[in-house]
Amino acid sequence: MIRRAGLVLLCLLLVMCEEPAGNDVTCAAAVNVDGVLYEELQTPVDETTVSPEVYLTLSANPGCQDEGEPAGRLKPGQSNYLPAGTELHVVDGFDPSERLAFRDDLFDQWRGLAPVGGR
Repeated sequence: MIRRAGLVLLCLLLVMCEEPAGNDVTCAAAVNVDGVLYEELQTPVDETTVSPEVYLTLSANPGCQDEGEPAGRLKPGQSNYLPAGTELHVVDGFDPSERLAFRDDLFDQWRGLAPVGGR
């Protein structure tokens, strides 16, 4: 009886800790653009709205994700997850101070960046 109750309790705990389907937990990129912190948006950007114009090429990735350093300490041109050389593009219909985009080759899509607090 006690063994069965323990098994039921364990199953309930596992169900409560499981992430809901479709809500994968991933780390979002943060980028410092001229002293303004931008964060990755959750939804992809439509490829047809991304300008071929390169707004900024990232200069460095200090490895913040490995050291646990806060994204707020990034220097201009740095990102916590995106590698050096990543190109940030202008998004049609937005001023670069509102929205930028980068190519995510791993998922074969464009991802948006917006200033923290200005989504």
